[in-house]
Amino acid sequence: MPYKNEKEAKEYRKRYYQKNRTKIIEYARKYELENRERVNEKKRKWVKKNKDKVRQSYIKYNNSKKRNPEKLKAYWAVHHAVRMGYIKKPLQCEECKKRFKYPRAIQAHHYKGYEKKYHLIIKWLCAKCHNKKHYVK
Repeated sequence: MPYKNEKEAKEYRKRYYQKNRTKIIEYARKYELENRERVNEKKRKWVKKNKDKVRQSYIKYNNSKKRNPEKLKAYWAVHHAVRMGYIKKPLQCEECKKRFKYPRAIQAHHYKGYEKKYHLIIKWLCAKCHNKKHYVK
């Protein structure tokens, strides 16, 4: 073993991933596209093997829907508007101005609230800025 302990190996893997993140993600996407059936079969096996984890995630998702129906409606309003082309999802965060390669890196922030009249009044933020907006006290 080239490392003194597991902690050192973990740190190396973490640094390697951070350095080569885009390459790793692109390779994974390419692999999934070329091996769709194999990947889907592997996912089906995982779901069969981990029924409790899947059940817990469904329960967590359904509980959040019940707790925040307005938030869910606002999410679907933006989702529908983007899919239909009424709103164009940018590749740049409005807060930190960081540019991204893929639109899924940008999230809609309902800064005025989740009421129906504000459903489509949003700011496009990266996950980091979006978390700051929601969790900074």
